[in-house]
Amino acid sequence: MIKKLLFTMGLLVSSLSILFAQTETKKTFFAVHTGLTRLAAPKNLSNSWQSGVNLGVELNHALKPRFLFVGTLNYNHFYFDQQSFLNSLKLTNPEEYFITSKAATMITLLGNLKMLYPTKTGGRATPYLFGGIGVLYLNYADRTIYGPESEEVRPGETEFALALRAGLGAEISIETTTLFAEVGANFGLTKDNNTIFFPFKLGIQIK
Repeated sequence: MIKKLLFTMGLLVSSLSILFAQTETKKTFFAVHTGLTRLAAPKNLSNSWQSGVNLGVELNHALKPRFLFVGTLNYNHFYFDQQSFLNSLKLTNPEEYFITSKAATMITLLGNLKMLYPTKTGGRATPYLFGGIGVLYLNYADRTIYGPESEEVRPGETEFALALRAGLGAEISIETTTLFAEVGANFGLTKDNNTIFFPFKLGIQIK
């Protein structure tokens, strides 16, 4: 798996080097964002860590006037939901049990293609579509279940996996400032079951 991930990242870097070299009008800028993230699957995770916050930075490079390459580094922090996990156990006497765990973390490093629409400039609000591929880092802690007569540990895990991303958004220009909002679906090809989460982001471009 590690060799496949390294090969994928190497292919991305090589492809981007070619694209950058062929770009006639080079325009590069950064963006930062924050927002909320909803964890949807697998159930083993979503019944314990449902929602959280995200932070990220982006490197945007214009390939054509309305097509961009966007390199993204995103951090997602999910809070442990003790009550949700307790409910998923379907215990007959849940008040006699206590659960402990910690926050879960997901970090993605992705290369994306972004298309602004319409393909002609004009107007303050500009919708866009995006899609990308990269790497997902997933880490979540043990969950310890304390019962009246026993103790059980559901083990945590740390994993690297191939990641895919797609979604839509809109840029809003206000004088010399450009804000953006977007929502996307992220898919981590993790072992056993795929990891799916939906980040909603609000950000600002730094030109």
